[in-house]
Amino acid sequence: EPRRCLTSTASQMRLAASNRPWVYPNVATPKLRKCDKPLEFQHLAGRDGDSYIALIKGDIDGLGSLQMEHDWDAPGQDVGEFSLAVENVVKQSVFRAMERVMDDQTPFKAGEFAPFLPLVMAGDDIWVLCRRRMALKLANLIGEELSQRSKDDNAIQKVTNGKALSIGFGI
Repeated sequence: EPRRCLTSTASQMRLAASNRPWVYPNVATPKLRKCDKPLEFQHLAGRDGDSYIALIKGDIDGLGSLQMEHDWDAPGQDVGEFSLAVENVVKQSVFRAMERVMDDQTPFKAGEFAPFLPLVMAGDDIWVLCRRRMALKLANLIGEELSQRSKDDNAIQKVTNGKALSIGFGI
């Protein structure tokens, strides 16, 4: 039977040879760093035999229009600072939400495959593969984390006038 891989064999070999962590070490928590990166679809399947997986696709609400309407020429406004803040808040939110989902599940052991795989975390876009039964909870927690973290970030607050960012998901 053919294997259903998430990454090509060549990519898997390069990753193994590079000894790089699959998660962002400055963002991911120690518990998540202990998990191995899922390389095949079966690695995302739960221990209970549930072989279905979910794709979570998220996009921050209204960010494009917010950026177009904002006066970037005003003193103290820096589009680079804002963009970097959004990217950091997105990554922190995704990894913290993953950690919270893992806290509610059967204890994970070092070397076990992570139950999720972030595919895209760029700008205001998020794509994450995960176990089907974790998808809705993970999406809700990412939304909660993003809202709270965006409220606490000064660069984002300067642009949003004190409002939290929100995110819409499709699963």
